[in-house]
Amino acid sequence: MVPNRLAVKVLALLGVVLLSAPGFAAEKVLLRCNYKPGDKYLVVMDSERNIVQEVAGQTNRVKQTMRMDMGMDVLAVDPEGTAEVKFTHRRIALKMESPRGTVDYDSADPQKANVDHAMLIGFKVLVGKSITITLTNRGEVKGVKGVKEIMEGIIAQIPEGPERENARRQLAATMDDERFSQQMTGFSVLLPVDPVGVGETWKREQKTDLGFMNVLLKTDYKVGKITPDAVEVAVDSKIETVAGSAPDPAMTVTMKEGSLAGTTKINRANAALYSGTLTQNVKMDVTMRGRTEKREITGTASVTVKPEAGP
Repeated sequence: MVPNRLAVKVLALLGVVLLSAPGFAAEKVLLRCNYKPGDKYLVVMDSERNIVQEVAGQTNRVKQTMRMDMGMDVLAVDPEGTAEVKFTHRRIALKMESPRGTVDYDSADPQKANVDHAMLIGFKVLVGKSITITLTNRGEVKGVKGVKEIMEGIIAQIPEGPERENARRQLAATMDDERFSQQMTGFSVLLPVDPVGVGETWKREQKTDLGFMNVLLKTDYKVGKITPDAVEVAVDSKIETVAGSAPDPAMTVTMKEGSLAGTTKINRANAALYSGTLTQNVKMDVTMRGRTEKREITGTASVTVKPEAGP
């Protein structure tokens, strides 16, 4: 009879485990950024892109790698969790290989920091400059300050004359506070309104004015895994041009294919901490001054936000 009693106990234990398993699987997490005044973070963004350009029967291939390090200082947080966060550009590294040659710049490398090239003007001005962004605890960008100062810094690097005025017009079309706010929103994860469990989804649609084209980014998020420390989320985005909108009448962009897909790991206790990698695939036709260029862009982009110790 003893073996039978043991069997009963084992079965009872298995019953407890089986009954508790659905509860564990059904665990839900409310993801929120937990900003506190004085907190410091480090943002590291890396990207690698391969660009194929076809125009007038010729094919050009460009390879570009870029890294940007930014410090985040939380200045203030309101009762709803919305924070004023100061972002400071600490390091920018850019390497571009094309048929015209190679540009290799790194603001943190003394041997590369003084590389001179027209395409680097904007990047060099950014180093050491700051912007202040208002962020909700769901990752929404509600406002940006400091963009005008950066824009004026870029313009000041261009000699007076037609080129400077042309640059001023172009920057005004891409770097005002509203457009910059839209673009910054695209780099963040919009957290769901309600707690989410494994397999649950939410959506996001965002219109962005890039200055030369308007795009609509449609993103699907799906929870793939929940661990004691993090929530892993699959990200799948489609990029579309907005019909009937062309900020630059001299340029027409037709999106043939546009997608971003990958996985982001979000900290459960503080969703401001996360890391993720997305794969990019874009095909478009760009028509300017009667000439059409076919452009294909493939590559990856990763973002990591981690805590940083104070002074």
